[in-house]
Amino acid sequence: SPFYLDKMGKPQWFDQLLTVGHYNGLDLVLPTLQLRLDYPPGTVVAFSGKLLAHGAGETDRDRACAAGYMQDKVHWA
Repeated sequence: SPFYLDKMGKPQWFDQLLTVGHYNGLDLVLPTLQLRLDYPPGTVVAFSGKLLAHGAGETDRDRACAAGYMQDKVHWA
C-alpha cells in the first residue's frame, strides 16, 4: 500500500492497525525508521501515525487492514 501519514492526529495519539487475510511474507514498512517488520495475519500494531509514515509491502493474496485512530472531533484530550 502507499505510505500514509495521519495528518489529522496528534503526536501523542496512537493509531492501531490489525491485519487479516490469507497471505505470507508481508511487511509493515516504517520508512522514517528505515524498518521493514514481519506483518503476518492477526498482527496488531500501535504507533503514532502522525510521526511515522507507514505502509505495507506487496502481496498477491487476500489481505485487509482495520485501522483505529483518534481525531479532535471524536476525542477530547
